[in-house]
Amino acid sequence: MIVFIAFLLFAIMIVFKAIAIPIIIVVETVIAFAAVGAVYQERKIWSDPRLPSLTIIGCLKVFGLNVVWMTVCLFGAVVTTIEAMITNNWLDLKHTRTIAHTIVERKCGMLVTLLFIGPVVIRGLEHLPPEGGVIPAPVYIANHASQIDVAVVYYLERSWRWIAKSSTKFLPGVGQILLLGDHVLIDRTKKKKSRTITRADRKRIRPLGCEICIKSPMTRSRKVYQCFSFRKAQDAEPND
Repeated sequence: MIVFIAFLLFAIMIVFKAIAIPIIIVVETVIAFAAVGAVYQERKIWSDPRLPSLTIIGCLKVFGLNVVWMTVCLFGAVVTTIEAMITNNWLDLKHTRTIAHTIVERKCGMLVTLLFIGPVVIRGLEHLPPEGGVIPAPVYIANHASQIDVAVVYYLERSWRWIAKSSTKFLPGVGQILLLGDHVLIDRTKKKKSRTITRADRKRIRPLGCEICIKSPMTRSRKVYQCFSFRKAQDAEPND
């Protein structure tokens, strides 16, 4: 019996080396390239002459944040998918959303904040209505001035749906967990459609009294920021 177990473990190790390790290397290489792109985007944000420039250490932090975020989200997406298949809840979006959003997304966002950003203090939580289908539900608006806001917002520890551009679904890990989390993705390649949330999305989120989180365009203009945020929040209101 001991010999059989030893042989089985040896066979598993060989298969892992032959298949799993190359896959992991390829996936992490793709994630690393995506993280480099994220660093480039962050540097563009901080290139504004009114702001301090992003240091080398800052660039490394952005890189590390994205690598950890994408890796953990990818692992979480795989686990969520396997769990849904085993428990026969594959077609139950509420079930997969609970795991993807309230566990994987939230814990991952809090983890990268702790590792690469620092402590977070939230004031005014007592003004938020209780969770559970309150209508109208609150809308959280974060000025997309940095990638930091994407992570720290999870410290609210509430459930919402992101309104994000559809191209984010192609990001390794992050895109898959967004789909499993049943978030609202808008097509920004078609300017007319990108200005509003589709009728189908409104019908999907309104009956739930669903809270929404919006990241406004990267802008230093308060007027443009307020206009965009109001328009997106207004799209989610029941008007049809």
